[in-house]
Amino acid sequence: MLNFSFVFGDELRLRALQSGASNAMAANPIWALTVTGGFVSNFVYCAYLLSKNRTWTVFRAGNPFAYWLLGISMGVLWFGGIVIYGMGTASLGTLGGIIGWPIFMTIIIIAALSWGAVSGEWKTASRRALIYNWTGVAILLLAIVVISEGNAA
Repeated sequence: MLNFSFVFGDELRLRALQSGASNAMAANPIWALTVTGGFVSNFVYCAYLLSKNRTWTVFRAGNPFAYWLLGISMGVLWFGGIVIYGMGTASLGTLGGIIGWPIFMTIIIIAALSWGAVSGEWKTASRRALIYNWTGVAILLLAIVVISEGNAA
């Protein structure tokens, strides 16, 4: 749904351009509106589940400051990625939202799997699972090359 908001929110992007935003940053108003809607629905649902399961006390366990810091870090990094995606799709032209999204999602998957390997998440995985994992990464990288070459033609 995020990509649909980007593709169909082009009027908002055009208005940002008319207001003086650079081409690379003109998509940010779309993201601000979209992620705000996503935040509200996620917040309400999480609050409902925390109340239903009576698990609000989990926020008092451990080091709450570290949890807040990690949560803020995740938000900043995620939004930074979205901003870079918006800049990249703007440079891809009219098909940016169509070609850019699969590349963006592929890079997210590859980064997550790679970070999982570096952090030891895959230490106990079977050899077969590792082969599937890295074969999938190779296929995703090949797909990026094919999409990039198709767009260059």
